[in-house]
Amino acid sequence: MKMNKSIMEMKKITKNNDSIPLKAEDYQQLLAKYLDYVVLSYELVKTNGELKTVIKKLKRQCLRDCQTGLYNYRHFRQRLHMEFKRAKRYKEPLTCIMLDVDHFKSINDTYGHRFGDFVLKKLGSILRRPLRESDIIARYGGDEFSILVPNTGYEGAYTIAQKIRSRIKRYMFRNNGNNIKITLSLGLSSIPDDQQLQSSGQLIDFADKALYEVKKRGGDGVLGYYEIRQ
Repeated sequence: MKMNKSIMEMKKITKNNDSIPLKAEDYQQLLAKYLDYVVLSYELVKTNGELKTVIKKLKRQCLRDCQTGLYNYRHFRQRLHMEFKRAKRYKEPLTCIMLDVDHFKSINDTYGHRFGDFVLKKLGSILRRPLRESDIIARYGGDEFSILVPNTGYEGAYTIAQKIRSRIKRYMFRNNGNNIKITLSLGLSSIPDDQQLQSSGQLIDFADKALYEVKKRGGDGVLGYYEIRQ
């Protein structure tokens, strides 16, 4: 707006004074107005850049769990629905891995909730490492995590789950003088292997059932849904 006004004023001056040279103060006024416009434009660009940064940060917060940095429950459910539809359409395998920390309540009771939070945050970081870019990992809630493994049936997903279980079992969680090791229980379900599966929700439900069967057997193990329905 300011620049347009300045240009109009310049045209007006030059039109009315074709044969009369502009005075020094006229140039100074126009230059001052132009500089005002430059400063305003810079501020707008700067504000726009800051706004983009804020929007990017807000989008991340909407998708991510603030404690672990993994995807949150809401985003995972959205991606689950999309991946399930895609797998069905193209007749590709898709496996869901559900896992949680064995006896996590006793960790909070013994070492305090701050240490329990540290364990979950560190666990989230470790869980990312054996996964591919196409795999989707989220904190499902509490000490439970979920992983979607596209284009992978039971055999491949079982190998991934065992690697996760072994890696976590060997790792020593150290913080503020507390040193502990933990174990995980992991349950799997897969399409098209689990032929009873009719929806994306069932993919999670079946993996959860396998997970809790592992916990009933003492934890620290991996089990596919097909193994408990035989």
